[in-house]
Amino acid sequence: MRICVAGVGRAFRLRRAVIGMAASLPLLGIAVAVPLAQAQTAPAAGASLGIEEVVVTATRRSELLSDVPISVTSFGDEELQQRGVKQFDDLVRLTPGLNLSRQSFTGASQIAIRGISSNAGSGTTGLYIDDTPIQVRNLGFASGNAFPGLFDIERVEVLRGPQGTLFGAGSEGGTVRFIQTQPSLTETSATARGEVSTTENGDESYEAGVAYGQPLSDRVGVRGSAYYRRDGGFIDGVGGTYQIVDPTGASYGDSVDFTKTRTYEEDVNWAETQAFRLAFKFQATEDLSITPSVFYQKVHNNDGAGAGSVYDLATSDENDRDYSRQYYKTGAPGTVYTFPNTSETVTLNAMSAPDNQRGEDEFTLTALALDWDLGWAQLVSNTSYFDRDQYQWSDYTKGYVQYYAPEYFLEADGVTSTGTYAPEGWRSMSQYNNEQQNFVQEIRLQSSDDDARLRWVAGLFYSDLEQNASQPINQNFLIGASWVGFYPTGFDYGYYGVNDGDPFGPGSTGLQNFFGDDALPNGVLFYGEWSTQEKQKAGFVQIDFDLTDTITLTAGIRASENELDFDAAYLGPENNANAPFGFPCFDPADCSFGSGAMAPSYPTSASGSNETAYTPKWGISWEPDDDNMVYATAAKGFRPAGASLRVPSVCDADLITNGYVDANGDPVQPETYDSDSVWSYELGAKSRLMGGRLVLDGSVYRIEWKDIQANVSLPNCEYNFVDNLADATSEGFDLSFQFLVTDNFVLSGAYGYNDPRFDKDAVSPGGVKIYSEDAAIPDAGPPQTLSLTGEYTLSLPGGYDGYARADYTYSAQMRRVGDQVASDPFYDPRLKPTGSFALVNLRLGARFSNYDISLFVLNLTDETADLDLAAGSYYDPQDWSNQALRPRSFGLMGAWRM
Repeated sequence: MRICVAGVGRAFRLRRAVIGMAASLPLLGIAVAVPLAQAQTAPAAGASLGIEEVVVTATRRSELLSDVPISVTSFGDEELQQRGVKQFDDLVRLTPGLNLSRQSFTGASQIAIRGISSNAGSGTTGLYIDDTPIQVRNLGFASGNAFPGLFDIERVEVLRGPQGTLFGAGSEGGTVRFIQTQPSLTETSATARGEVSTTENGDESYEAGVAYGQPLSDRVGVRGSAYYRRDGGFIDGVGGTYQIVDPTGASYGDSVDFTKTRTYEEDVNWAETQAFRLAFKFQATEDLSITPSVFYQKVHNNDGAGAGSVYDLATSDENDRDYSRQYYKTGAPGTVYTFPNTSETVTLNAMSAPDNQRGEDEFTLTALALDWDLGWAQLVSNTSYFDRDQYQWSDYTKGYVQYYAPEYFLEADGVTSTGTYAPEGWRSMSQYNNEQQNFVQEIRLQSSDDDARLRWVAGLFYSDLEQNASQPINQNFLIGASWVGFYPTGFDYGYYGVNDGDPFGPGSTGLQNFFGDDALPNGVLFYGEWSTQEKQKAGFVQIDFDLTDTITLTAGIRASENELDFDAAYLGPENNANAPFGFPCFDPADCSFGSGAMAPSYPTSASGSNETAYTPKWGISWEPDDDNMVYATAAKGFRPAGASLRVPSVCDADLITNGYVDANGDPVQPETYDSDSVWSYELGAKSRLMGGRLVLDGSVYRIEWKDIQANVSLPNCEYNFVDNLADATSEGFDLSFQFLVTDNFVLSGAYGYNDPRFDKDAVSPGGVKIYSEDAAIPDAGPPQTLSLTGEYTLSLPGGYDGYARADYTYSAQMRRVGDQVASDPFYDPRLKPTGSFALVNLRLGARFSNYDISLFVLNLTDETADLDLAAGSYYDPQDWSNQALRPRSFGLMGAWRM
């Protein structure tokens, strides 16, 4: 049977199963559920009214979603609008198996699908805009992905499970694709949207977007769009003093008694997005079309990146959703602080840094797409260049004060804490800088007859990805400090430097005697610079063969050659590999500051890797009638090798403890780490029942992950590097339904269960446990998620169609590193699992002509949760922070489509 899909201009065969989903569910042992997906659609076969079919390109060819034998969730532009989805974070809550984690202080992000998550090495999830991969490698200490704003998006596809055959390295857990609306040669179309909302105890948010496309002639089409959004803040920046009342930190926010003296800025965590796109389509010949495009986006955050919702427990009233965080302001150079208890002094040095933790993320994607119908096959080419610049400031004051200046906050006994630290005027700031330049060329040749018994796609892929990162950390209180070090004098552990002390004697400073060198300009103690150039060459092929009228076999493989070059340079006294740490000079005859045996030594490194990887895929699907499918797949995913960051010499003791030593027992860390891989096994079923009024979709899976690129965290110096240490298994299932209950009422839902765990203890070469057997994989996401949506429509007088819509999403309590087993290296009995939470959104509106006007409320119940409860650092365990959900918000949205 053939059905023409509107707007695609191609024919698709509806190949479905003889047994229904009801018969397949006993095989899966589950019941099924997924949000109502809308994208490019076609009428349901054999039904005048039913759930609309969805067209996706998950297999690199346009197919009905119900014909694709993999687990896919697809959201079209209108569905995103109706659900109030404005950014990728919103999409995560609607998609089974998808998780996004952001570091609280840097905004670095990690995407996980089906529990395959890693904050080390290359990304585990493919991230695409159209056919261009844009995911980042973990480089430096704060690499994060860029996400396009969700306006004028034809659809978003989330492909669960390894996609190594068609989408290449990095798609171990799955792939997320943002498909942009393309120019048309036959139709004029336009859309405009405006919105305004207000958040309780916060600021207003608003957006405006317009997109327009039309044929300029029978051979030329154009489409352009412009978009602006401002997300209002709801966290205040405050100043004040605090007294530690519970040194253990077990009282959480009550561990510190904070006295607010001023509000520096209200609603500091606002952000704004600007985006512009222009695309042309040229029909060069009857069979050849060429589509050049350019897409520009800039995101500015005023105070905190994607994790800008971090607040301090001590300064906030969580019950009233009155959130705030402490601001530190830079004091005047030359200001002197005296500490009579320890007879130490600090004189502030000059330092330049912004007042807040602002950042920007800016990218331009230029692409040239070619589509050539050869008759017997279709040739598709994508040539693209992705250029991105991103920076993020982060306040290091609390950490640096506790790390290098604990002596100043002790009683006269030199041991007991005064319960105070970080006086007003002391400041430390870090700036994370990241750049990406990705050149990608892909050519695919694929069969053009979708009714043929043998259907195939083959291609060649080349990418040249350059990534650069740098990080300076500056401060204004250590250059003029009379004492600098790790452990207070009263502890008698050494590791501190004092004015006129060892090793350099009279005239030397505490900073010089501890680090062995002076600070860089602007008070910089640490500077790191890292760069990678990663070249990938690949060839791939996938075939689908109809063994019978109901059984289809799938086989594919990708062969890729991955070449990586890595360079790093480290400057600043904190990186001095020859730091004396205040100990006496071992050779008094050669103990001059900055020369001879005590000359500073700053490391550089250059390394690389070259490897060939093969990622096969096997599958079988059974479609005994037009409305049902059962499928099984086995697929491999791959993540390329890389080079690790060097940790500074202050971490030498940690390296020795963990067994990272050379033949002489001296500390050494691995310069590189190997690739890792997954094998995934999936069984799924899809059904259309009740004449197309009920759509069911479900799958169960098991993923085996070997030689995981994992962070080795060093608890005393608080740095980390990457090594291959662990194996893990992720098991789970995802379920979906879409049900047209009546002609006026649609109900849909999605449920996901995911249980990723380490197979055994991951231990360092010295036998130190890094991760425990059966522990959850960090940042893998909640074990259970649920989303439910109901929309009721009715006809109103005057030709209006009214509607009421409710969206419910639930995320279960999530285990995390540190709250599981007492023998874990990161175990902290005070930590709680990431809290469960449920969000309810309501929308009331009317549609008439081409307009859609609605009132909405987001987070109706004003829900909150412990999303990222954390102590400030090992050295200030009383300073608790958390991450907030946006409080209840009310708004008005107006949209127009043509």
